[in-house]
Amino acid sequence: MKSRNSSAEAPPLPPATPLRRASSSRQEGEGEEGEPIREAGSRRGAEHEGAVEEVLSEADVEAGLPELQYLDEEPQTTSSGKLSTQQRLIYVANFMMHFGVSREMAKYLEGFGRVIAPGAPVLSIAPLMRSFLADEAKPYDHLKFSYCNYCQKPLRGHRALCENEGCSLYRARVKRSKMGKRITLHSVMLAPQLKMILSENISTLIKVHQSLHRTGNSTERANVSDFPAYRESMESYEAFLNGTLNVALTLSFDGVRFKKLSRSEAWPIYFRVEGLPFALKNKAVNTMMAAVLFTRRAPKESLLTELFSRVKEELARLSEEGITVEDDEQRAWKCFPMLTNAIMDFQMSSTAMKLLFDCPRWQAAQGCHMCKFHFKRVGRRIIFFVASPRIEDRRSSTSIITDAQRKLNGLLGPTQMMSFITMDKCRPDALHVISEGITCDLLREMFNSKSTVAPLRVAADNVKRLAMALERCVNYTYASKIILGIDDLKACTGAEKDAISFILFPLIGAKNLCTATIASVGVLAYWIIIRLLQRSSALRPQDIDRIRRIAVAMKFIWREVSESLFTLKMHCFIDHSILEDMPLCGSVYHWTSSGFESVHRKLQLRMSQDARNCEETIVKNFVVKNKLIRDLRREATNTRHRDFIALNDAMSVGKKRFPPSKMLTTEWYFPVNSNVRFSSLDESHQMALRGLHRDSILSSRLVRDFDSHKMAFCSRKYWTRTSPDSGQSCVQLVVDEEAVFGDVLLFIYDPARNTCSMLMDGFVLEDPFITLADNISRDVTSPARERCINTLSLLLPLNRFFKRVIARELTFRPAFDIQSSAVTVHFGGHMFVSQIP
Repeated sequence: MKSRNSSAEAPPLPPATPLRRASSSRQEGEGEEGEPIREAGSRRGAEHEGAVEEVLSEADVEAGLPELQYLDEEPQTTSSGKLSTQQRLIYVANFMMHFGVSREMAKYLEGFGRVIAPGAPVLSIAPLMRSFLADEAKPYDHLKFSYCNYCQKPLRGHRALCENEGCSLYRARVKRSKMGKRITLHSVMLAPQLKMILSENISTLIKVHQSLHRTGNSTERANVSDFPAYRESMESYEAFLNGTLNVALTLSFDGVRFKKLSRSEAWPIYFRVEGLPFALKNKAVNTMMAAVLFTRRAPKESLLTELFSRVKEELARLSEEGITVEDDEQRAWKCFPMLTNAIMDFQMSSTAMKLLFDCPRWQAAQGCHMCKFHFKRVGRRIIFFVASPRIEDRRSSTSIITDAQRKLNGLLGPTQMMSFITMDKCRPDALHVISEGITCDLLREMFNSKSTVAPLRVAADNVKRLAMALERCVNYTYASKIILGIDDLKACTGAEKDAISFILFPLIGAKNLCTATIASVGVLAYWIIIRLLQRSSALRPQDIDRIRRIAVAMKFIWREVSESLFTLKMHCFIDHSILEDMPLCGSVYHWTSSGFESVHRKLQLRMSQDARNCEETIVKNFVVKNKLIRDLRREATNTRHRDFIALNDAMSVGKKRFPPSKMLTTEWYFPVNSNVRFSSLDESHQMALRGLHRDSILSSRLVRDFDSHKMAFCSRKYWTRTSPDSGQSCVQLVVDEEAVFGDVLLFIYDPARNTCSMLMDGFVLEDPFITLADNISRDVTSPARERCINTLSLLLPLNRFFKRVIARELTFRPAFDIQSSAVTVHFGGHMFVSQIP
């Protein structure tokens, strides 16, 4: 991030360059053995007349201490001439895949190299790359099958015509029409992918299992492995001591269209390893692909049997024979993979679950795939409301197979998938159930003029005011979820809908904007549940109990509003996911499909738009690239070649933001070009800092680097951005279990005490939902009144996410207590502040 009117920028630093204090005995401009020294800061903020200093605090300058400098020490590298052909091909293959270089373009890159470096040896890429990539893909045993798109019978080859005399396309020439284009099935081996992932993460998995075997119940609920259902899938303690591990796998199957690449819809089969930390298991490099089906029409049972046959046989063999993997201490572990869970969308008739299990139509009386309850029909709508769910109504693996064979309880017969995994193991996930399900339904009912739920409707003038409030809301600079506007809802992604709802729902509740007050309470209850579940990394057993109590109260409030709100996804979310499954296996956010959905995007990222065989290339690139990424990382570590290191960093880390100038802890640091002179401070701020220790360092920015995820916080006053469209000065802290919000003015680090505090323009807060209780007493009739008051009493103590600002005050706070960024929103003459998830 550059400050306004900045001078020339310092050159980029090499990876892993140590931060040292230059020796006073060296000559200026020299490092060890005469190496040039790169100064870490050369930019100055002109607006504050030197407010942003290079890297040294004013106290250090006065003390005569030498400056902090980056030594331009190059790592021990292997010269380009000593690189083997295999190493060069690994580099070139990663370069081509990461930057989307086609083979045709690679030929011109050879000429480019000869032009800019005449006389230098240039590796001829084209003759070697095809055979190299073919060798890399051999362990995965890629197979391709073709089928008639009309009758879905197998063809003899990818250019063969349909020989089924009963088919309308019998011996018809194939073209790219919706009816005529061939179906293609691509299948790869799962075992080499699984072994590669386990080899890299076996030590982490061993530590998780070892901790669970020794301690039993965990006090945290951050990961799937912290819940009882995961422990039931583990090996015995005796088997663990003998070097055996059970590896739980989760299956994902859903349709996706690769726009501008193929007219067919792709149906990929993904797997991931459970037991790893949440962020690690959802990485694309830790996702496995077993097969992909490309078709223009919904696949039939016979085609799905072909699709899953290979992976079913392979997993059955691996569960008996196991995979041998060595840990960091060279101890051999026998790993036995087993399929324990699945994630699929389930509401519409053409979704994965309906295709695989032929489960009940969601408009049917027994339309829930997780229970056998008979729901009532009102007109053309099924009301999925159950006052008191019974455990006897819950489907199990045994009951599903029995009912399918007898065609009972809404099941239409057995399918090939039921011998692999049953519907009761398909976990509701946050993306399909929350972001693209219930949240969309509520937003539509509130803002659509044709809403069928009158109590939820927001008046037209209030909709316009809410829209303007969102337009004036400033996004966090590096937000992954952008707050857009009401007019953008139809085109929003699931994450963007979440970001909008996290502002709109509490604002509607605080201002009681729904037609009926009880509906505003219901919206608030839903919002607080989602905000608590969304913090799954900080979830505790007591939080689960509170969420379940609020969910029960919310269910009966929604019934008072309108029973038509109880869709299949609402029923699965409340009755099954929260009340039944959450204490045993986790929430919808533990089972989110976002990791699998991100792979969809990566599959088509930087793909050549004129590729003639993109379907096969997509599959091969996925499995080969995951291996090549690891090969590049290994070569970068072994050779210490600067180009290997640079490409590895570009692929694994991405753009390097906020290079450090001063490390405060293992997680927190001051970035370069952030130091502030005391003399440049406003007089009021100088007065507030008059007792400052002379060695203290003043900074305009602070960065937290946690789990490879960086969050930057900056001063509203002393860090000037070139673009005012976004901000990063508003923060949220939690002090003594209470939420604190404010705008950062300055960060102060005391090296003597190793503490960092911040001067902030703190917000004086009040709970925005207190006045809603008065509206309940006035507008809501009994017995709903008591239920609403009880719901408010449950959610008010848990609200750390949304507050009303009534005043500001200058205050000091511990900087390391910052939890996240926040945004402010103005509505109805009041200012509100909301935490960014």
